[in-house]
Amino acid sequence: MALRCILEEARLHKVTLVCVFVDFRKAFDSISRDALAGVLRAYHVPNKLVTAIMALYADTQAVVLTPDGPTDPFATTSGVLQGDTLAPFLFVVCLDWVLRLAFPSDSDGFLVRRRNSSRHPEKRLSVLAYADDLVLLSSSAAGAQRLLTKLEETAAKVGLRINTNKSEVLTIPSDLSAILRCHDPNGLLSELPRCDSFRYLGGLVPSVEADLRRRRGLAWAAFRSIRTVLQAATLTDHLRSQLFKAVVETVLLYNTETWTVTETLGKRLDAAHAGLLRAAFGIHHPAKVTNAVLYRRANISPPTDTLRKRRLRLAGHVIRAESYSPEPLQDLLLLSLQGPRRRGQARSSTFPETLFQDAQTPDQRGAVTYFRDLALRRALC
Repeated sequence: MALRCILEEARLHKVTLVCVFVDFRKAFDSISRDALAGVLRAYHVPNKLVTAIMALYADTQAVVLTPDGPTDPFATTSGVLQGDTLAPFLFVVCLDWVLRLAFPSDSDGFLVRRRNSSRHPEKRLSVLAYADDLVLLSSSAAGAQRLLTKLEETAAKVGLRINTNKSEVLTIPSDLSAILRCHDPNGLLSELPRCDSFRYLGGLVPSVEADLRRRRGLAWAAFRSIRTVLQAATLTDHLRSQLFKAVVETVLLYNTETWTVTETLGKRLDAAHAGLLRAAFGIHHPAKVTNAVLYRRANISPPTDTLRKRRLRLAGHVIRAESYSPEPLQDLLLLSLQGPRRRGQARSSTFPETLFQDAQTPDQRGAVTYFRDLALRRALC
């Protein structure tokens, strides 16, 4: 959601934005075990726990299963243990250490808020991260290159290497000159490829329309995988609805609460959902069954109604978390960048405006204050 808000506002207000989607090569298998103990101590983990954790990684061996049987055991000296419940935590701690060391300040980051006074300084954002899915943000190509170089140098200290084939650069505007380089596996400087869209955390950015087309295709693929069971004559309407929601609807609506849903997009989403539901219940032409009758039979709400509740619930969680877990997402949820809109462009709805409409805020001028008050009082939905 944070990335979509930034991309949306940058396009709307003609603001230069350079996004670098970073992929680490064999991330979990590359963590340096020699560096792991030092990272844990940097986070003030007690020495007894550090010793116990590192004992799990002492003298480890592995084998490879082949058609001719397992290979001889060989020593492993890097990476966290696959399948271990502690491994994801150790990896995230290492990556957090890398980000904190690489970006002690956000001077090269994307300008989120201009300086208004000494009490309201400018605010920049350098990176968005979820596990090993990173996106670097900058207001210039030079700033993005400095961020990338700092990340590459610091990540190497814990054994992480940037994958130059899968890391990509997206810019706004799309014709912005941005040649970014980092080292490939051979140690040579390699230019990162450009892209117009990128699949980040399961969602296609920046185009919501393209993401809807992709999700619709994935939903139909999920439907076809269980068609025989879903259309069985012996299945009750209740079980058919529950199976549809669990397997098909979840695929179609994944991550859609982060979309800015216009009236046209909402109609397309409702149409895609209704088409899948009709196929599940075996309703085809020339049978004349309205969507209202179909949804009552299935006891399912149309997706636009479902998304309204999801958006408000998500916004409420983000705003209430400010008191105990400050994150960049809280600054971006109701983001409105300063600057003119593109000349000649049509009036476009934004994600904050969608939230205000969902919450039925009475006055657009005081919408932010009113919305935040509703969220803190748990009165959004």
